[in-house]
Amino acid sequence: MSKSMYATVIFLMLAVAGCGGAGAPECTASEALQKQFGSLAAMSGLAEMKTMLVEDASLVHSRINGTNDERPIHWAALSGNTDVVTLLLDNGAEIDAVDAQGLTALHWAAWQGQMEVARQLVGKGATVDMVSVAGNTPLDRAISDGHQDVADYLTSVGAKIGSELTE
Repeated sequence: MSKSMYATVIFLMLAVAGCGGAGAPECTASEALQKQFGSLAAMSGLAEMKTMLVEDASLVHSRINGTNDERPIHWAALSGNTDVVTLLLDNGAEIDAVDAQGLTALHWAAWQGQMEVARQLVGKGATVDMVSVAGNTPLDRAISDGHQDVADYLTSVGAKIGSELTE
């Protein structure tokens, strides 16, 4: 495995495991993923991630081939890790980067009910009405997955559901 790919995998494992930041939330990924990646993630932290970015800043743009073409910012948003989201954005990660399904980090945060990350992304300029390939916005994801607090917040900042945008 190349150094770049290794570093990208470390980023993803840290984000999924909820590691890397003070007060990081409990991991929201599946138990299988936690078991697979937990021990390596536990050995790493935010300091190691910063070091990797100093050595190779392009890591924030890495796509994970063979999956859904997501980037580290997607996994950081999914896990609710605001420290990692900040680190990635401060180092040039694209806030509205899309995966293979047209989902942004805000979609991923809304899907998992990650309110603090949703606020953080919107505050940094994330597009609240980005429509995925399936026609869903982050608001659609929050509603369909039962995260009313995130849905209310997105509505308060002017977000719309996908059908309102595609009519």
